[in-house]
Amino acid sequence: MSLVDLASSAFGQANELTALELITAYSAAINGGELITPYVVDHVTDTNGNVVLQNGKKVKRQVISEETSKTVREQLQAVVDNNPTHNAYIQGYKIGGKSGTAEIRATRDIEDDYVSSYCCFAPADDPELIMLIQADYPDPSIGYYGSQVVTPYARDIMEEILPYMGFYPEYSSEDYDTMNVSVPLLTNSDTESAKATLDQLGLTYEIVGSGTSVLSQSPTTGTNMAKGGKVILYTEQTTQQDLVTVPNVVGMSLSEANATLTNSGLNYTVLGGTSEDSSATVRFQSAAEGTQLARGSTVTLTLVSGEVND
Repeated sequence: MSLVDLASSAFGQANELTALELITAYSAAINGGELITPYVVDHVTDTNGNVVLQNGKKVKRQVISEETSKTVREQLQAVVDNNPTHNAYIQGYKIGGKSGTAEIRATRDIEDDYVSSYCCFAPADDPELIMLIQADYPDPSIGYYGSQVVTPYARDIMEEILPYMGFYPEYSSEDYDTMNVSVPLLTNSDTESAKATLDQLGLTYEIVGSGTSVLSQSPTTGTNMAKGGKVILYTEQTTQQDLVTVPNVVGMSLSEANATLTNSGLNYTVLGGTSEDSSATVRFQSAAEGTQLARGSTVTLTLVSGEVND
């Protein structure tokens, strides 16, 4: 170990550990300070169905105080809440997390030899789930910071895991002011009632046809879209829905993507909530460039911040 290695070890540089060791240490930092022995198999049974091995919680020792652990949880939640575009931020959920970027020690003299990671947990105030994702040797054309490479996938997975485990979003009054809107059922309503409903939700509309009742709509009921989006209301049975071509908005800022999609007759929704971060750009779009969609359909955009901080 060189003198430089000795100094940089204080903040983790030059240390080697497995993913299981890392997530075990992370867990101890947020669970009240207990270092827990991890296990993979819950229990083992014999051929007769008798349980011959039952794993459970085994505390090795207390490594930090409960008070310190609480502070760590709060700070890691603040990381997500204050930097939503490059964290696993999901509106309505309390999530703590931090990205990581490290040189791979065995090949650190080779350019672009990194391991990118993201570790997050929920609910942040009483954790029951922790997840670590790592990517070895990420594509340098995308970037190598954990917040660029791994975080969008962590957000996608958490969005599915949390409801599956019985955790549902809780929105604040501020959330309701900025959150996406779920398109209501407007079919079979009279046009005046439909317009009043959309006005109340902060959505715009376009009426196609001269009828007085809504016969079909785009997007369909239950679709999420950003406030200010447009719903197409069809009032004549013979009117066919227009098809439009999805443009490529990857790499654009949210305002640029919004303008491009709007000009194409499409709406958008942002995965993980909207952000005022001017450096945020679109990393993924749910519908590929060239796809034909009904005019008024919604494209889901995943943002990533251009200002990384691993």
